[in-house]
Amino acid sequence: MNEKKSVFYFSYAIVFVVLLAIIGISFSYAYIQVTATDNFGNTYNVSSSAECLDMNYLESNLISLSNQYPLQDVQGSKLTPVTITIKNNCNNSVQYSLFFTSLYMNPSSGYIEDSKVKIQSDGNVAMGIKMVNTLNIVSSSSNTYKQINANLASRNNVKDYIPRTSYYLSSNTTPNILAANATHTINVRLWIDYYEGGSSSNASNNNSTQGKDYAGAFTLVSPGIG
Repeated sequence: MNEKKSVFYFSYAIVFVVLLAIIGISFSYAYIQVTATDNFGNTYNVSSSAECLDMNYLESNLISLSNQYPLQDVQGSKLTPVTITIKNNCNNSVQYSLFFTSLYMNPSSGYIEDSKVKIQSDGNVAMGIKMVNTLNIVSSSSNTYKQINANLASRNNVKDYIPRTSYYLSSNTTPNILAANATHTINVRLWIDYYEGGSSSNASNNNSTQGKDYAGAFTLVSPGIG
Protein backbone atom coordinates (compact mmCIF):
# COMPACT_ATOMS: atom_id res chain seq x y z
CA MET A 1 0.00 0.00 0.00
CA ASN A 2 2.75 2.41 0.96
CA GLU A 3 4.58 1.53 -2.24
CA LYS A 4 1.50 2.42 -4.30
CA LYS A 5 1.16 5.76 -2.51
CA SER A 6 4.82 6.52 -3.16
CA VAL A 7 4.38 5.83 -6.88
CA PHE A 8 1.23 7.95 -6.88
CA TYR A 9 2.88 10.96 -5.22
CA PHE A 10 5.99 10.59 -7.38
CA SER A 11 3.85 10.70 -10.53
CA TYR A 12 2.12 13.88 -9.37
CA ALA A 13 5.47 15.44 -8.54
CA ILE A 14 6.68 14.82 -12.08
CA VAL A 15 3.50 16.35 -13.56
CA PHE A 16 3.88 19.40 -11.30
CA VAL A 17 7.48 19.96 -12.37
CA VAL A 18 6.53 19.67 -16.05
CA LEU A 19 3.71 22.19 -15.60
CA LEU A 20 6.07 24.65 -13.95
CA ALA A 21 8.50 24.27 -16.84
CA ILE A 22 5.73 24.95 -19.39
CA ILE A 23 4.56 28.03 -17.49
CA GLY A 24 8.10 29.30 -17.25
CA ILE A 25 8.70 28.89 -20.97
CA SER A 26 5.41 30.56 -21.88
CA PHE A 27 6.49 33.87 -20.29
CA SER A 28 8.78 35.58 -22.76
CA TYR A 29 10.62 38.79 -21.89
CA ALA A 30 12.25 41.37 -24.11
CA TYR A 31 15.07 43.75 -23.37
CA ILE A 32 15.14 46.81 -25.58
CA GLN A 33 17.98 49.29 -25.41
CA VAL A 34 17.58 52.70 -26.97
CA THR A 35 20.37 55.20 -27.55
CA ALA A 36 20.39 58.52 -29.34
CA THR A 37 23.11 60.93 -30.37
CA ASP A 38 22.24 64.56 -31.08
CA ASN A 39 23.83 67.24 -33.26
CA PHE A 40 26.20 68.17 -30.44
CA GLY A 41 27.66 64.70 -29.99
CA ASN A 42 25.76 63.92 -26.78
CA THR A 43 24.68 60.29 -26.38
CA TYR A 44 21.61 59.31 -24.39
CA ASN A 45 20.81 55.81 -23.13
CA VAL A 46 17.69 54.25 -21.68
CA SER A 47 17.65 50.50 -21.02
CA SER A 48 14.86 48.49 -19.47
CA SER A 49 13.25 45.07 -19.59
CA ALA A 50 9.58 44.19 -19.72
CA GLU A 51 7.19 41.52 -20.83
CA CYS A 52 7.26 41.27 -24.62
CA LEU A 53 3.56 41.94 -24.92
CA ASP A 54 3.68 45.21 -23.00
CA MET A 55 6.65 47.40 -23.79
CA ASN A 56 6.97 51.15 -23.85
CA TYR A 57 10.38 52.79 -24.01
CA LEU A 58 11.68 56.15 -25.05
CA GLU A 59 15.01 57.80 -25.59
CA SER A 60 15.95 60.92 -23.68
CA ASN A 61 16.93 63.23 -26.50
CA LEU A 62 15.41 66.68 -27.02
CA ILE A 63 15.84 68.46 -30.35
CA SER A 64 15.88 72.25 -30.45
CA LEU A 65 15.90 74.45 -33.55
CA SER A 66 16.12 77.70 -31.59
CA ASN A 67 18.41 80.25 -33.25
CA GLN A 68 18.55 78.12 -36.40
CA TYR A 69 18.34 79.63 -39.87
CA PRO A 70 15.96 78.34 -42.57
CA LEU A 71 17.64 75.89 -44.94
CA GLN A 72 16.98 74.61 -48.42
CA ASP A 73 16.34 70.87 -48.67
CA VAL A 74 19.75 70.17 -50.19
CA GLN A 75 21.34 71.72 -47.09
CA GLY A 76 18.95 70.25 -44.54
CA SER A 77 19.37 66.72 -45.85
CA LYS A 78 23.13 66.99 -45.23
CA LEU A 79 22.85 68.01 -41.57
CA THR A 80 24.41 65.78 -38.92
CA PRO A 81 21.46 63.60 -37.89
CA VAL A 82 20.09 62.54 -34.56
CA THR A 83 20.89 58.81 -34.59
CA ILE A 84 18.52 56.51 -32.75
CA THR A 85 19.58 52.91 -32.14
CA ILE A 86 17.01 50.33 -31.01
CA LYS A 87 18.23 46.92 -29.86
CA ASN A 88 16.10 43.89 -29.11
CA ASN A 89 17.76 41.43 -26.74
CA CYS A 90 14.74 39.15 -26.69
CA ASN A 91 14.56 35.76 -28.41
CA ASN A 92 11.32 36.87 -30.09
CA SER A 93 10.79 39.51 -32.74
CA VAL A 94 9.01 42.63 -31.50
CA GLN A 95 6.92 45.37 -33.05
CA TYR A 96 7.58 49.03 -32.40
CA SER A 97 6.56 52.45 -33.62
CA LEU A 98 8.65 55.59 -33.37
CA PHE A 99 6.97 58.94 -32.70
CA PHE A 100 7.97 62.58 -32.90
CA THR A 101 6.25 65.11 -30.64
CA SER A 102 6.59 68.84 -31.18
CA LEU A 103 6.91 70.87 -27.98
CA TYR A 104 6.81 74.48 -26.87
CA MET A 105 8.18 76.24 -23.83
CA ASN A 106 5.99 77.07 -20.87
CA PRO A 107 5.54 80.01 -20.83
CA SER A 108 6.18 80.57 -24.53
CA SER A 109 7.31 83.78 -26.15
CA GLY A 110 6.41 82.36 -29.55
CA TYR A 111 7.08 79.09 -31.31
CA ILE A 112 7.61 77.91 -34.86
CA GLU A 113 4.66 76.01 -36.33
CA ASP A 114 5.06 72.40 -37.48
CA SER A 115 4.05 73.57 -40.95
CA LYS A 116 7.36 75.44 -41.21
CA VAL A 117 9.69 72.61 -40.18
CA LYS A 118 10.88 69.74 -42.35
CA ILE A 119 11.85 66.25 -41.25
CA GLN A 120 13.59 63.36 -42.98
CA SER A 121 14.87 59.96 -41.87
CA ASP A 122 16.94 57.12 -43.26
CA GLY A 123 18.13 53.75 -42.05
CA ASN A 124 15.70 51.10 -40.84
CA VAL A 125 12.87 53.64 -40.74
CA ALA A 126 13.34 55.59 -43.97
CA MET A 127 11.14 58.53 -44.84
CA GLY A 128 11.55 61.17 -47.51
CA ILE A 129 11.54 64.90 -46.78
CA LYS A 130 8.21 66.04 -45.37
CA MET A 131 6.72 68.96 -43.52
CA VAL A 132 6.23 67.85 -39.92
CA ASN A 133 2.53 68.73 -40.00
CA THR A 134 1.95 66.35 -42.96
CA LEU A 135 2.98 63.27 -40.94
CA ASN A 136 0.29 60.93 -39.62
CA ILE A 137 -1.03 62.37 -36.35
CA VAL A 138 -1.52 60.23 -33.26
CA SER A 139 -5.16 60.46 -32.21
CA SER A 140 -5.58 62.34 -28.93
CA SER A 141 -8.15 59.75 -27.84
CA SER A 142 -5.84 56.78 -28.33
CA ASN A 143 -3.98 54.84 -25.66
CA THR A 144 -0.75 55.46 -27.59
CA TYR A 145 -1.25 59.21 -27.22
CA LYS A 146 -1.68 58.81 -23.46
CA GLN A 147 1.47 56.66 -23.26
CA ILE A 148 3.50 59.20 -25.19
CA ASN A 149 2.42 62.11 -23.01
CA ALA A 150 2.96 60.14 -19.80
CA ASN A 151 6.49 59.28 -20.91
CA LEU A 152 7.28 62.84 -21.91
CA ALA A 153 6.03 64.09 -18.54
CA SER A 154 8.47 61.75 -16.79
CA ARG A 155 11.54 63.24 -18.51
CA ASN A 156 13.49 65.90 -16.69
CA ASN A 157 14.70 67.47 -19.91
CA VAL A 158 11.17 68.18 -21.17
CA LYS A 159 9.50 69.22 -17.91
CA ASP A 160 9.56 72.87 -19.00
CA TYR A 161 7.86 72.05 -22.30
CA ILE A 162 4.25 71.38 -23.25
CA PRO A 163 3.48 68.71 -25.89
CA ARG A 164 1.79 70.11 -28.97
CA THR A 165 1.23 67.31 -31.48
CA SER A 166 2.54 63.74 -31.73
CA TYR A 167 3.24 62.17 -35.12
CA TYR A 168 4.19 58.74 -36.45
CA LEU A 169 7.81 58.91 -37.60
CA SER A 170 7.15 56.92 -40.77
CA SER A 171 5.26 57.13 -44.02
CA ASN A 172 2.42 55.08 -42.50
CA THR A 173 1.12 53.83 -39.14
CA THR A 174 2.21 50.20 -39.55
CA PRO A 175 4.54 49.06 -36.72
CA ASN A 176 8.10 48.12 -37.59
CA ILE A 177 9.35 44.58 -36.94
CA LEU A 178 12.59 44.11 -35.03
CA ALA A 179 13.92 40.55 -35.24
CA ALA A 180 15.17 38.65 -32.21
CA ASN A 181 18.53 39.94 -30.96
CA ALA A 182 18.65 42.47 -33.81
CA THR A 183 19.33 46.21 -33.95
CA HIS A 184 17.70 49.02 -35.92
CA THR A 185 19.35 52.36 -36.57
CA ILE A 186 17.39 55.44 -37.64
CA ASN A 187 18.93 58.78 -38.64
CA VAL A 188 16.62 61.79 -38.31
CA ARG A 189 17.16 65.34 -39.54
CA LEU A 190 15.00 68.39 -38.86
CA TRP A 191 15.36 71.92 -40.19
CA ILE A 192 13.36 75.08 -40.70
CA ASP A 193 11.99 75.20 -44.24
CA TYR A 194 13.77 77.74 -46.42
CA TYR A 195 10.44 79.26 -47.45
CA GLU A 196 8.97 78.67 -43.99
CA GLY A 197 5.97 76.79 -45.29
CA GLY A 198 5.31 79.33 -48.03
CA SER A 199 6.62 79.58 -51.57
CA SER A 200 9.56 81.24 -53.28
CA SER A 201 7.21 83.92 -54.59
CA ASN A 202 5.92 84.76 -51.09
CA ALA A 203 8.86 86.59 -49.55
CA SER A 204 6.78 87.74 -46.57
CA ASN A 205 7.05 84.26 -45.08
CA ASN A 206 10.82 84.25 -45.00
CA ASN A 207 11.28 86.07 -41.67
CA SER A 208 8.37 84.72 -39.64
CA THR A 209 10.47 82.26 -37.58
CA GLN A 210 13.07 84.72 -36.33
CA GLY A 211 13.24 84.93 -32.54
CA LYS A 212 10.94 81.93 -32.08
CA ASP A 213 11.59 78.51 -30.57
CA TYR A 214 11.06 75.00 -31.84
CA ALA A 215 11.64 71.77 -29.92
CA GLY A 216 10.68 68.14 -30.26
CA ALA A 217 11.26 64.72 -28.71
CA PHE A 218 11.16 61.09 -29.84
CA THR A 219 9.22 58.31 -28.18
CA LEU A 220 9.38 54.58 -28.82
CA VAL A 221 6.29 52.46 -28.20
CA SER A 222 6.28 48.68 -28.60
CA PRO A 223 3.00 46.74 -28.49
CA GLY A 224 4.78 43.42 -28.17
CA ILE A 225 5.81 40.32 -30.08
CA GLY A 226 5.99 40.64 -33.83
